[in-house]
Amino acid sequence: MIYIWDIYLFICAHLLTSLSPSLSYFMAERTNWGLGGGR
Repeated sequence: MIYIWDIYLFICAHLLTSLSPSLSYFMAERTNWGLGGGR
């Protein structure tokens, strides 16, 4: 269930980022921070 939910969120994020460059940049920053590579 969690696995499918993660894929769903990933697809939604991909669709949103493809529509908004600024949001794409934000998501990239979020991902880097989540992986421990951010501030």
